[in-house]
Amino acid sequence: MDIKEFIKELKRVTGDYTLEKYYNAFTRIARNISPSQRKIILNILEIVGSQNMDDLGTGLLLEDIKSFHDRVEGGKYYDHLDWDEKTHREKEFGDESWADEMDAFFRKARHAYEKKEYRLAVKAYEVLFSIFWMADEPGHLPRGCSYEEMLVTDLEEEGLCFLKAALVLEKVDNRHERFHEIIPKYRHFLPTPVDIEKLVDEMAFTENEKDDFLLKIIEMYSSVPTDNHHYRLYFQPVLFQALLLAGGVERLKDFAIKNGRNNPEAFELLIFELKKSGDEKSALEAARTGISIIPKGSRRREYIAEAIAETGWNTGNQSMVLEGVREAFYSRMSIGYLVQLHEASVQCGCSREEMSKALAVLEKRHLLEKTGKGFDDDDMDWIW
Repeated sequence: MDIKEFIKELKRVTGDYTLEKYYNAFTRIARNISPSQRKIILNILEIVGSQNMDDLGTGLLLEDIKSFHDRVEGGKYYDHLDWDEKTHREKEFGDESWADEMDAFFRKARHAYEKKEYRLAVKAYEVLFSIFWMADEPGHLPRGCSYEEMLVTDLEEEGLCFLKAALVLEKVDNRHERFHEIIPKYRHFLPTPVDIEKLVDEMAFTENEKDDFLLKIIEMYSSVPTDNHHYRLYFQPVLFQALLLAGGVERLKDFAIKNGRNNPEAFELLIFELKKSGDEKSALEAARTGISIIPKGSRRREYIAEAIAETGWNTGNQSMVLEGVREAFYSRMSIGYLVQLHEASVQCGCSREEMSKALAVLEKRHLLEKTGKGFDDDDMDWIW
């Protein structure tokens, strides 16, 4: 078991330990080891107990981290790139003690955050994270695996501390803008997506601050172009969370109806939330509304059509199954959907009409493809 896995398991096992429980645990361990081993444990505990986190030099933290940054930039820890016989791949060799130093600096940055020295914490985190960007280029840090695997530090936890510290320092009216600035830039050090509900709870926002933050997040991300590189992976999930937190399913429904053409995922989430609450009727209505709004050819339209078919299967309503698989087929013409369409139409006694129409559309598409007109990779899966 490596040190990172050990610490993760240690947190899991001792998460609810009280001081008395720790004392009892060490006592039980001491009874089952030799006197010399007991002395070693006692010496370690005395050393740890004599260290105060305040003595870790938070006052000089930024200066020390910048010096570390300069050493990395200057290639102090790097030696050469060569073939590693153990792993049978190329490895960057050098002094791997950088990982221990990095872990120590992250602990100090976290300590500054926990002491509410937010300005210092933010600056410390910014420099530390910048080292990773620099080290992506060869010649800076030795490694035989990812940096995350070499560190004990949980980078996502530290990224969240950085985000929270930065938001605390920001004026209330501008917190949403600071959030938007950090998410794409530091995305590799944050969970995807960021849990907005957990974030505002941990920051102990007042109700007014929480409402203001959520409404501004909604306003901001509702206006971001949906073809933005980061939109669907980072911004849209945050927007949907904010909609649910600010106004529940009704607010999400309003957004889906107004913006579902470019945000078809809103209908998927709406259907999921309605089904989760047991409101199958409203979920079906939402699916049908989504079908009427989302452009034909959209993969999301296909998924929403599947929700209609699923409701039909669950309720034994064959006409509803036909409705769903028909929409799914015309959203993405696959062999699987064609077979489902045939089976559903047989059950409803209209297979000749349905299959004639489907085959005519397939033939037309084949001709368009053959002449190179209207070809769309996303709609050609049915060929295979």
